[in-house]
Amino acid sequence: MPGTSALEIIEMLLVATIGIILSIIPYVTEKSIIFGVRVPVEFRSTAQVRKAQITYFIGVLLVTALSEVLVFTVVYRYYLLLAVYPLFIVLLAFFVYLPEHYAIAKRKRDERWVEQANQTVTAQFVTAGTARLPWVYAVPGLLVLIALFVIGILHYPSIPSTFPTHFGYNGAPNHYSAKSIGTVFLVGFISIAITALMLLIAYAVSRTPFRVDNSSSQSMEKGEIFRYRMTAMILLIPAFINTTMLLSSLQMWGIFKPGNYLILSILAPVFAMLVLVVVVSYLTGQLGSNIRKPRNADVSGNTAGIKEESMKDDDIYWRAGVVYVNRRDQRWLVPKRFGVGYTLNFGHPGTIALMTLLFVIVLIAIFIH
Repeated sequence: MPGTSALEIIEMLLVATIGIILSIIPYVTEKSIIFGVRVPVEFRSTAQVRKAQITYFIGVLLVTALSEVLVFTVVYRYYLLLAVYPLFIVLLAFFVYLPEHYAIAKRKRDERWVEQANQTVTAQFVTAGTARLPWVYAVPGLLVLIALFVIGILHYPSIPSTFPTHFGYNGAPNHYSAKSIGTVFLVGFISIAITALMLLIAYAVSRTPFRVDNSSSQSMEKGEIFRYRMTAMILLIPAFINTTMLLSSLQMWGIFKPGNYLILSILAPVFAMLVLVVVVSYLTGQLGSNIRKPRNADVSGNTAGIKEESMKDDDIYWRAGVVYVNRRDQRWLVPKRFGVGYTLNFGHPGTIALMTLLFVIVLIAIFIH
């Protein structure tokens, strides 16, 4: 059936994109971190490290290939399973990562890498200084959001008293609602919440201190470029999401009729967003690790106001190298150890508030709409 065919195409593209993102993680992670373990510079290019990277890469590719086969043979028959299937792939990749993480951690401990290198981890952070938030990247998303409400207001009189608010995978409506401001602009209100959340996260990222790697003379410049690019990308993300929301609203209002390829056309902006994330992440690397020669970096950051703390190792704050729990750290956002971007400090009270807000938004989007 045409609708199912479009759904399979979407799932295939999504699985492939997720597989690519997961497979390149070891090559975009901060150079001092190997599979979630902080490794002294003398041990970062050992045969075991290279073998672990290759093993992980091949393992994730095999998981991705198997997942593509399952899309055609089993998963496509169960629509609800399709919705959570990408998370299942991430979980499988995590189980590919775990043995490599624990193997590196064990070897580091058994061979006493830290003691041999006489390494002291100094928690010296570069703050935001006088750097400005690049608000210009938020403009496209705000313009799309404004367009959604302007079109909705102008078309409101033409919307029937009962109109479709949900569609099946073949593009046919399967749920109707009575006309009201709440039902007509529900998707728009969700877009406002998402946009506001992205602006909040972008601001937090722009103000979040990052650790200076003393083994690199360009670590501050690279870190500043990384923070700027991540902030700009987060500000740009609402443009893609709001475009999807706009197309969804136009479908409900009877203006946009993509037919059997409803999902493919509406989710196209989301795939474009994923491509942007992959490209920026690969070219930048975590904390700018893939930037070869930083030029014209805004290095207005400073280390004032941040207490320095020295220790033999800071792995103790990371569970499995991916979950950060440090009640002494005042940051609620911290750079990831495995991947590009930021993760939450689960020892910070602000994390609970943010996760609660995200949970509420997801509930509204799924159960109300």
